[in-house]
Amino acid sequence: MSIAEKKPDSLLAIHGPCAALYERQARLLLQGELPAGWQWVSSSRDTAVAATTTEPLIYYKEFLPRSRCEASKAILRGSRGERARRQADILQAAGLPTPAILCWGKGRQNIFLISQGFRGIGFFQYVKTHLAGPLRPDQVKEKRLLLEKAGALIGAMHNRGIVHGDLRQNNLLVGKEGADFVFSLIDNESNCKWPFIPRSHIIKNLTQFAICSDNLLSRSDLLRLFQAYSAVFPRFSGRSRRRLLQTVYARSRARNLEIEIKGEIREKWRALSRRNARRICGK
Repeated sequence: MSIAEKKPDSLLAIHGPCAALYERQARLLLQGELPAGWQWVSSSRDTAVAATTTEPLIYYKEFLPRSRCEASKAILRGSRGERARRQADILQAAGLPTPAILCWGKGRQNIFLISQGFRGIGFFQYVKTHLAGPLRPDQVKEKRLLLEKAGALIGAMHNRGIVHGDLRQNNLLVGKEGADFVFSLIDNESNCKWPFIPRSHIIKNLTQFAICSDNLLSRSDLLRLFQAYSAVFPRFSGRSRRRLLQTVYARSRARNLEIEIKGEIREKWRALSRRNARRICGK
């Protein structure tokens, strides 16, 4: 966490089934202090996240202001914390996996949630760590199962009319139970439930998930994932299905290329900065 982005806050209210159990920890975390048995966890600049270091695994997430307009937007849409809680309820009611929220509350400045943890890592991180490079036959089988199960989960989500607000791969956590995979959807505050999902939103979600900065997913991998998706959410067939997949593949490849080029530019800039620093120090 970028602790510099968080200012000390004081607890005003806490609610939920486990409020009494976590009130003391919430007070300390709002102040920017770690309770015993907790640690800060890396997160985006607009959140402060902490987790317990022992079982049970519990997460604290504080929503830091993104802009001066956030309070005004919250009047109409609800705060990001309120939206996250509402969307978690929608996912759970639909039978989709997401961490259970144990309690929630607010300080004088920010909203926070405390939720049940999930022993897993992001989908991209799992593939990069366990399924990169030349694969053994057992790893090929494992990767195929992972893609099929992930595709089926996304299909089930769309089949229930839910679009994820940011379906990048690491917002789908992956864990293993024996030889099988288990999942959990996170960062749900921008989700939306539709009576009939617009095609553009389906394309957006599928493209978000197909973006893979290290090109760890091949065309065949994406086809396997999409086939599992279509089996659960059979809205598109024939020519419309092919057009959908072509659009998703083209957009995700373009985004991957953009990420690769930006990475190369950053590396060249760092190398130039190091050379300049050495030249100045040499003088």
